[in-house]
Amino acid sequence: MKFEFSSGKRRSRRSNQVVPSPAAVESLETRSLLSAGPVVTIPGAVPGSGGLQEITNPRNPITWTAVPKAASYDVWVSDVESRVRTLLAEGLPAQLQQFTPSTDYQLGASRIWVRANFADQTSTDWSRPVEVLLKTTPTLTVPAGQVDGNQTPITWTSVNGARSFEIFLSNQTDLSSTVYRVPNQVVARDAAGNAIPDGKGGVVREEVREFYLSGAVTLPATAPKAITGATNDPEMVITVPAHGLKTGEQVRISGVEGNTAANGTWFVTRIDDNSIRLRGISGNGTYTTGGQLVQLTQLRSEVEMGKYRLFIRSIDDAVPGRVSEWSPGVDLEQAPAVKINRPVGQTFGTPITIDWTPVDQATHYEVLVKRPGDSDDKALFNPKYVQGSSYTLPTTQLITLTFSGTPTSGTFQLQFTIPGDPARTVATRALPWNATAADIRAAISGLGISGATVRTLKAGENPVHEISIARTASPLQVVALPSLQQGTLSAVSRQTFTDWGSLEYKVRARRLTQVADVVVSGEPESGTFTLTLKTPGKTEVVQTTDAIPFNATADELQAIIRKLSGFEQVSVRSQGNLGPKGIVRYTLVIPQTGNPVTITTQSTLNQGSVVVDRSRVSPEVVGAWSGTATISTDVVPRVLVPLSTVYTAKTPTIVLTKVDQAARYDIWVERHLATSVFLKTTSAGNEFTFPTDLPAGRYTFYARAVSTRGELSKWSEPYTFTCTGGAPLIVDPVNGSASANPLPLIRWEAVKEAKTYEIMIALIGKNFNFLRQSGLSSTSFSPNEPLNSGDYRVWVRGVTADGTSLPWSDAVNFTVT
Repeated sequence: MKFEFSSGKRRSRRSNQVVPSPAAVESLETRSLLSAGPVVTIPGAVPGSGGLQEITNPRNPITWTAVPKAASYDVWVSDVESRVRTLLAEGLPAQLQQFTPSTDYQLGASRIWVRANFADQTSTDWSRPVEVLLKTTPTLTVPAGQVDGNQTPITWTSVNGARSFEIFLSNQTDLSSTVYRVPNQVVARDAAGNAIPDGKGGVVREEVREFYLSGAVTLPATAPKAITGATNDPEMVITVPAHGLKTGEQVRISGVEGNTAANGTWFVTRIDDNSIRLRGISGNGTYTTGGQLVQLTQLRSEVEMGKYRLFIRSIDDAVPGRVSEWSPGVDLEQAPAVKINRPVGQTFGTPITIDWTPVDQATHYEVLVKRPGDSDDKALFNPKYVQGSSYTLPTTQLITLTFSGTPTSGTFQLQFTIPGDPARTVATRALPWNATAADIRAAISGLGISGATVRTLKAGENPVHEISIARTASPLQVVALPSLQQGTLSAVSRQTFTDWGSLEYKVRARRLTQVADVVVSGEPESGTFTLTLKTPGKTEVVQTTDAIPFNATADELQAIIRKLSGFEQVSVRSQGNLGPKGIVRYTLVIPQTGNPVTITTQSTLNQGSVVVDRSRVSPEVVGAWSGTATISTDVVPRVLVPLSTVYTAKTPTIVLTKVDQAARYDIWVERHLATSVFLKTTSAGNEFTFPTDLPAGRYTFYARAVSTRGELSKWSEPYTFTCTGGAPLIVDPVNGSASANPLPLIRWEAVKEAKTYEIMIALIGKNFNFLRQSGLSSTSFSPNEPLNSGDYRVWVRGVTADGTSLPWSDAVNFTVT
């Protein structure tokens, strides 16, 4: 039995089949006029339009009537639109008059023939053809739930042969919708982006089964761009001058040396014109050289944070194309994770301010802070609706009220200035000079300042009170306003900080959205209208827009609303047209940073009306958690890289752990057996390079961090190392070792300043200049000819690019047995 079919993944139904010549196809199609041969029937088919029989099973069986004395049967299936054979099954057993394909029919209309074969090698004519229409609906395979639509493709399954697919995206947050047309049968390309030939003058085509909601499209071969840096912060930051990339695009990186974790295929976040961040990728070393970047996808737009419902349908290759039913919907939540900026690792933490990169369309953020190892339900702090892109761990503001001069009567007030935009100044009611701690606390609470406690430190003629207020923002400014018969009152404020030790924290974004429709109808020809937006709360805020023309565009209405305080991020879209029986519907998408807004209209139109047709609060969107960051207020710098105990460079570089809020690092270096400090200096960053050549010898290194407020960390643990003063360190063979290998491999540590190396080998006691070779570009050497048995001594030195010879290494003795 022979069975051939069209592969949907790598072939085009029009150009990549193993098909008969055009003349043979025409001859076959002409046979549709003949009635000889078996009679074909399609089980389960139902009558459809245009005389076609409709099927929904992509592998629907084919049956036929028996032909006397038939030895076998052949089945031929071709595509009606392209007239290309899609399936041929030969030599089917005579006792069976049924065939079930093991692969799918093509989408759309197919034409089916059957013929009988006899033992004498003759055959009947092909049967009268039967035309069937396969009607199936694609199935979405992307998992429901949280995704990052800028990185996660929408995937589906479908029978082959669609001309295109349509993806319907319903935004459940702002009540908008988008239809994406996804072409099928795209040109297949190799890793370099070149079209893959099919061997017949055409190209191989691929069936498309994925699409990025962001509109990311796969690019053909693009010119590589040179990489000039790859640092860690903690995600990798790649330097590519004039990269031209957008956040969410995909790249392939290769050839990076040193920090080799950069090599691979990654999604990127744009930092500026010359640098990008690899999402979720940490480095594994220090960049040395090399590397190139090739852009793989290009974004048309970013998918904003929200809830979406997704549907898909196929369009076959008829003219016009026949459209399938929409698939069942899949609910997705575009919930990108927050990227934490700082602090990470050690921090002075006075106070600790967590900072992150804002997520587009997010209105609030949830922060969770806990002890390492604790579960989330044991969080120390878990504010769920933080506005802005930072959060300061609570500190305590202490205000000391001190009376002096022995007052006997009179009153006093406390005036507080609360930071904000704008700042707010409030004052307590007048309190008697001898007010109790409870009286003072009640007066402060009446101002809306929460979390205040008061205790009396000294009672009597000149009382002293201490007010404690928990703050997660800048401290309050406080002024005492005394009105005493005699004596004075002072208010002194200071902030105290908690030494937290080690903490873990993470952040996620939230989006609260209100959507309202304003409808203009009744064929107005002139006039204006206004919108009044009322925000409820402890203090109700009512704002009215400027006059809005009766025929304003969405952009014009948006610009007018954005003039109102608190509504700067409102977006407006419109649909419809004014005219006979026409209406215009404006949809206002309002980021809900406070309570839901009540909208009313006022109209001076010459005719018609303006009404608020609908207003609703969309379901909250909760983003994915960021990665967990660990911080510690127990600040002790430590040497990070390198961890070598021997430096061959003349000016070694030592990298320390980075301390958050450090303004500088104090450096202290002692030389072994010296009677005075060798070096005392500072470094602006956590990477320190000795400013002058270090003489060969042994050194001990210490460092401490200094905060922006002048606070000092503890000194680091002593770090002892040996500097060779620019001489290589021979690591193989070991001094005094013996080997039977007559071609010993000699290896040494590289010297930063060396361009090439020179090696000298002496045969001890016989030939001092036994072997000498210069111009070596690597850090290893093996003689070209075998060494005789004997005792040898080897030295190596570096040579700089200008030809200057560096110091010889210490000698290493070895024996060839």
